[in-house]
Amino acid sequence: MRGIITKADLQEYCERDPGGETKRYGGKLTKSQCVENHLRTEGRSTMTAEANCRTGTVSYHYGDSQGARARFPLGADADTSCASGMPPLIEQFKMLCPAASKRLKVE
Repeated sequence: MRGIITKADLQEYCERDPGGETKRYGGKLTKSQCVENHLRTEGRSTMTAEANCRTGTVSYHYGDSQGARARFPLGADADTSCASGMPPLIEQFKMLCPAASKRLKVE
């Protein structure tokens, strides 16, 4: 699975402003300055997710970054909070491997 970052994605990101960059959240930028900043640095970045349904693994890469990996089924003590980054990996695996997701009880 492959995706690209669009201006609409960055508008949503700057509206949420998880990094506190905009004046609304104590930063120095307007929302449109935030969008333009990220558009310059990330506007051509691609995201990819790959899964091996047989082995129950999924990996995610963003631009040149290392990305993240997961192997299913997750352990009972696995951190599945939003902060862990696991929810997107779970959803990517479910999308790429629906039959394996059911077999491995990925929820």
